[in-house]
Amino acid sequence: MSASPDSNAIDEVSSDSFPLKRLTDSIFACPAVQSDADVAFDLKSELRRSLASPHFYPALSESVFPGDRIAISLQPGLPDAKLVLTILVEQLTDAGVDRKDIAVVVDRTLAAELGVSISEIDIATDSERNEPSLAHRIPLTGGEVAVHVHNPDNHSSLSYLLANQAGEPVHLNRLLVDADTLIPVGIANSASDGLPIDAIYPEFCSTSVRERFADDASSVAERRGEIREAVETLGAFYAIQLVAGPGGRVQGIFSGSREEVREMAQARNSDLWSINVGRDAEIVVATIESRTGTASWDDFVMAILNASQVSTLEAPIIVWCDLVAKPTAQIRAACMAQFEDHSTKKMTGKMRHFAAVMQDRRIYLYSGLKRGQTEALGIGHIETIDDILKIAEPFDRGLLLRDAQRCQIKGEAQ
Repeated sequence: MSASPDSNAIDEVSSDSFPLKRLTDSIFACPAVQSDADVAFDLKSELRRSLASPHFYPALSESVFPGDRIAISLQPGLPDAKLVLTILVEQLTDAGVDRKDIAVVVDRTLAAELGVSISEIDIATDSERNEPSLAHRIPLTGGEVAVHVHNPDNHSSLSYLLANQAGEPVHLNRLLVDADTLIPVGIANSASDGLPIDAIYPEFCSTSVRERFADDASSVAERRGEIREAVETLGAFYAIQLVAGPGGRVQGIFSGSREEVREMAQARNSDLWSINVGRDAEIVVATIESRTGTASWDDFVMAILNASQVSTLEAPIIVWCDLVAKPTAQIRAACMAQFEDHSTKKMTGKMRHFAAVMQDRRIYLYSGLKRGQTEALGIGHIETIDDILKIAEPFDRGLLLRDAQRCQIKGEAQ
């Protein structure tokens, strides 16, 4: 089998989470792909350069002063979080800020990645505790820094920020509200990632705001407007944005004026993840790699839909990920549509499309699910890389699509 990939989202390097080299050597053998995602990126030097020369904003060293209370919010899923935090704290202390005046706010998953051991007090509800968030001190180069695990259920760690356009109160993490200088560090997301995500809002709000934001029927534009109103009320006009390519490798850093930085990061992200359709791959292996936590069924659905658009109509699709969650009723119904006369009228357009692909294609999955769980959905069970090699044997043209759930397919689907 051979392939002729030309996308930044197609990679041929080794990975801890996926045996890429063996695949590319065995069934996807082709000349080395030269793309932006293959270029080595010096995170340390690029971050220092960006902080010293931000876009439409004074250098970080000229924006903070001794005695300032600094709050750093790290967006969930931020790649290389500890390295980024180490460099950022180093730059702040070089500018005269005392480490005791720096507070880092993270979610539980990223806290664990930073080496914080989550305690019962971190996850206690407001009725069980009556104090702000507990500070965990973690070692970084040159000293320690305080990390606070955001608890959306602990009202004593939240402050009122504003009332949104519907008149509903918005409560945000108290440390972010009270800080003299707020430094949000986020990661650009693509349109296929779904809802707008941000390094401040709604991630570090109360549970009621987060749930409303996730379940609200309002448009993406309306939600982005709500984010903008909240961060402007907060006075968060500075931001740092990372852009990550396949496998979660940082490929761009932008800092400076919030709106300009977000636009530049989104443009870079779009370039990195864009794929032109028109391929004739006879089989696709799609991975889901750069996640904080395990893959979700929504990731799986997006990976399938994107893989279906870069392959022939009957091409098998193999998804490699660490999915462990049980499927929702909607997922089960969409999968069962290939066997039974299920009506898809009540499904969203995306789920109807997914159900149609399930009917037309052979779908295989390597995951944390047991064989019985996978096959009960009409999905083939993959246990080893050898299983993929056997499935791929009859085909001449294959495609390896890394982090397929994030790809932005351009043009019309085949």
